[in-house]
Amino acid sequence: MKNLYTIFVLAFVLMNSSCSNPHKAVSYSEDKVFFETLRKLEKKPNEPQLKQDVIDLYKQAVQGHKDRISSYQASSDLRRYDNTISEYNSLQRLSDAIKTSSVFRDVDAPNYFTELQRVREEAAGVYYDAALTQLNTGTREGAKQAYQYFQKIPQYVANYRDVSRLQKEAYERSIVNIQINPIQNGFYGGGWNNWNNDMRVRLMHEQLARDLGGAYGNSGSARFFTDMDARRLNIRPDWVVDISWTNLSAPPSVVNRYDRQLSKNIEIGKDTAGRPVFQSVKATLHVTRYQNAMNDIDYRIVDVETNTNLEWSRVNVNNAGIFETATFSGDSRALDPSDWELVNNRWNGQMSDQMMRQMYDQLLSELRSRIRNRT
Repeated sequence: MKNLYTIFVLAFVLMNSSCSNPHKAVSYSEDKVFFETLRKLEKKPNEPQLKQDVIDLYKQAVQGHKDRISSYQASSDLRRYDNTISEYNSLQRLSDAIKTSSVFRDVDAPNYFTELQRVREEAAGVYYDAALTQLNTGTREGAKQAYQYFQKIPQYVANYRDVSRLQKEAYERSIVNIQINPIQNGFYGGGWNNWNNDMRVRLMHEQLARDLGGAYGNSGSARFFTDMDARRLNIRPDWVVDISWTNLSAPPSVVNRYDRQLSKNIEIGKDTAGRPVFQSVKATLHVTRYQNAMNDIDYRIVDVETNTNLEWSRVNVNNAGIFETATFSGDSRALDPSDWELVNNRWNGQMSDQMMRQMYDQLLSELRSRIRNRT
């Protein structure tokens, strides 16, 4: 028995976190030793020493849980209720095990149902009061905290007071309704006004609202509407996002020009012995490299109630997309297939549109990320 007691004292280590599910028992090393010894007793029910070991280990395990309950009850941390319930569940588990053993007449093994119910009722009441306190702050952060507290209460007591109604109210008050206005064009397109009038650009705000989750939001913290949707649904926005396309440098934009010298030994025939005869041919490849457009979009996020800027910044996209074309001088036979691909490349409207699409997608992605991070 002395060895078992030593194991109990030295191995006081949690096997499961004390912040686990409040409906779950928490098992410590003393519980483990008790149950191991109890299994031995089941195989040898008439062994006196095993009976005494089970009784002693049961009492030690019970005392350990009660000591921890006393410690939790002295804490002001709301998690004390989950911890306390876990300890009572463990006590009930120990009690149930003793009642089905051969030593049940020698041990007082109470039922902890009443204690569990009392703690659950107390937890529900404390969380309810804490939620109301947060909700009454009138702030979005307070409403978010209140919503989390209201979510906890059904874990303790089902259908507690008016939690269902207040939880919905807290959720609605924690959500920010964001209106994304149509993009404003504050630049001269320099030949790209037609693309600027492309439906994708004109409806960028609608795409943003959809990508961010629309009326369902992106993470339960915000909902997104276009100006037309807000009017149609009679939604009063909390925030407004204004977007202005301030600059667009249209492709093609020449990055640089350079020459590449080419040379190759080519077979031009056979000699009298039938061996191949080679000739060195040379050419110069004149390469022109183009890069995608550079673009700027200004945006600001405004708090409607206070008329203050929550964020005012610029998104810049310098697309690294490169397009090369070339001409050559000299002997064409010096060119490899990859050189011919450059020579055959021709800048056309389709390539320009592709670069503009890439630019648009990058701008949209960056705007989406920044707005999401703000919420």
